[in-house]
Amino acid sequence: MSETTTRVVFNKAIWRAHAGDWIAVLGGELVVSGETFVRTLALLAEVGVTDPEDCDFIAWVPEDDRVNFERWRERVTAAQREFRRRLRG
Repeated sequence: MSETTTRVVFNKAIWRAHAGDWIAVLGGELVVSGETFVRTLALLAEVGVTDPEDCDFIAWVPEDDRVNFERWRERVTAAQREFRRRLRG
């Protein structure tokens, strides 16, 4: 999938369109996507998101069509919250 820097509402169709990419979601919108984690972070900086921790989450979208969207989103959101909790002590 190609890089994305246009904000769109994050939903199942958008999620599936970015299978195999890393995505960053902020305020319920897909902010950027890239082929690698590092490229996704660089794209965030390009669009003015200076702190990746501000994102709802940054995660890799699985390519397997059997993965449930809602369950995946719950897991990555919980992992992001846990990361923030541990980071802040």
